[in-house]
Amino acid sequence: MIDKSGFEAGYVLATEKLKEFPTCDLLIINLAMLLDGALILCKNQRLNEKYHDKIEELYYRAAQSDDIAIKEQALVHLISKAMENQDYNHAQEMLNTISNKNPINKEQIQANIYIAQQETKKAAKLIEEKLLATTYEIHTSLMTLMEIALKENRLEDAKYIADVDKQAAKLFDLWQYNFYLAHFQLYSTTKNKAELLKILLLMLESLTKKWDINSSPLYQHIKTKEVDNTFTTKLQKTILQSIGTDKNTEFLKDTPELKELIRKIDLK
Repeated sequence: MIDKSGFEAGYVLATEKLKEFPTCDLLIINLAMLLDGALILCKNQRLNEKYHDKIEELYYRAAQSDDIAIKEQALVHLISKAMENQDYNHAQEMLNTISNKNPINKEQIQANIYIAQQETKKAAKLIEEKLLATTYEIHTSLMTLMEIALKENRLEDAKYIADVDKQAAKLFDLWQYNFYLAHFQLYSTTKNKAELLKILLLMLESLTKKWDINSSPLYQHIKTKEVDNTFTTKLQKTILQSIGTDKNTEFLKDTPELKELIRKIDLK
């Protein structure tokens, strides 16, 4: 609905569904995340001012859930928003309510049970999904370490960490787009225009290459969905639109180099 008729039409549909199922916490958290992501992609200040607080209210509703997983997922988003508002005390208060992870590796035990029952496909799917989630945890940790290195002006360390992130993405057979994320952040923060443009071109080109996740022996059993053919073009446009609004990349806005890059990938 958002794609066809705009954000506001999608928001109306979401509120109708919430009225139909007002006690479904899973619906509340998923709609909050969907609307939040769509609002970010819209890049529309008027819409942001109108709906930002309404979406935050959905997160607060989900944070009252008796389901710990839903509650803590909502809290993570609320903490992020508090951080954006520099309300660090409130962010800390919410973080303190989140439980520490259970030390029991439930997925591994479940996989062992499946294997013992000769249900190897179920075991493989479970562990592959866990492995994929772990690779993104590694990426997040490396990006955080790189951010710290940059704040401490340890540029060589930051470059080393970015290189490790790229190697990890290749090692774990991730989508090619992931290869460039750390270096994009590195060159954005350090305002290295020449290297940033090179990485940006590689990122945009990588979006046109389908990630056949099941071709990797690491992820053979993970179920995938067919991606809309227009998705990559939309993502390319979103990235290019964000260049002029992000504080780390706005120095590229209206430059001949960026215009040439847009011409190269044939985006209007």
